[in-house]
Amino acid sequence: MGYPVVDGSEIRGIVTFTDVQQVPREERKNVRISDIMTKEIISLKEDDDAVKALKLMTLNNIGRIIILQDMKITGIVSRTDILRSVQLLE
Repeated sequence: MGYPVVDGSEIRGIVTFTDVQQVPREERKNVRISDIMTKEIISLKEDDDAVKALKLMTLNNIGRIIILQDMKITGIVSRTDILRSVQLLE
């Protein structure tokens, strides 16, 4: 599970439960999100296809992809979203 970190309308990174869990419990009250977030954003554009999204998620072992247009978030798609859509089409 990852959550986008934004500044205004621009994305700055992603923070996950794993990022938080790696911080020692006694330091969690004083840690800043910017210190633990992943700054390399794995993203797609609105017109990319679902197969590309699944491949990207699999290669990077992630469960969701941020959809960006001009570095602004226009959506988030998860592996579960795509698989449910395929099931509905059958």
